[in-house]
Amino acid sequence: MKLIFLGTGHGVPAPDRHCSATMFEVGGKRYLIDGGAPVVDIMRARGIPVDGLSAVFVTHRHSDHTFGLAMLINITTWYYKKADYDIYLPEQACIDAFRAMLRSSLDSTADDRVRMHVFAAGEVYSDDTITVRAISTNHMNGIHPSYAFVIDCTGDAAGEDKGKRIIFTGDLHQGDAADFPQIILDEECDALVSELVHFRPDVIIPRFEACPAKRIIVNHYTNQKSDPPELEIKLRAEVTSKPICLARDGDEFLI
Repeated sequence: MKLIFLGTGHGVPAPDRHCSATMFEVGGKRYLIDGGAPVVDIMRARGIPVDGLSAVFVTHRHSDHTFGLAMLINITTWYYKKADYDIYLPEQACIDAFRAMLRSSLDSTADDRVRMHVFAAGEVYSDDTITVRAISTNHMNGIHPSYAFVIDCTGDAAGEDKGKRIIFTGDLHQGDAADFPQIILDEECDALVSELVHFRPDVIIPRFEACPAKRIIVNHYTNQKSDPPELEIKLRAEVTSKPICLARDGDEFLI
């Protein structure tokens, strides 16, 4: 399994970091978690086939997690005719907005090759490679839904990756991370991808240290101008039970 970080930013693009978007590859298939970055541009620049996506999963409605999907939906509707994928969105308002965008741009709507769905907590998706579960979080204070995702490589098509698990926290509750998903503390995963912009590191470090993740990759964090970043120095000093690092745009990790 490969994780590819297309965007690791924290809401406002930086010169060297786009907003949130992470691709993972398993069993020859590609999936996307969030699309705040200009995913089409980045995929083209990296030589990743734009029409090779199987599914997109969106943690919540904020623009730094969604607005890059507008171009993806648009261009795969009229240009990349081999594209055939599903997008799982947390609210009908997101689907309505993307459909309105298509009407304003193309005087059309997405056809049956680009399918948009509203999901809720529980199993969201399953194919011959992975199963995806959504776990409710409280990032938006209950006003709008937000989710963490648990991805299990369950299908035979996963090959040697069968049995692996990665977890994305999505954005958590402002200030206290009280909604850090319990499954992360209770069950082993091969990689935990966690945000770290909505609370101080001191809040989350004890959870990082206690969880049975084999490795932790931090994304969606504030700009770190020092080299190495002060945040990474702190995390590596205080989380000693497992490897931990910051993801940068363009980083790839084999899990």
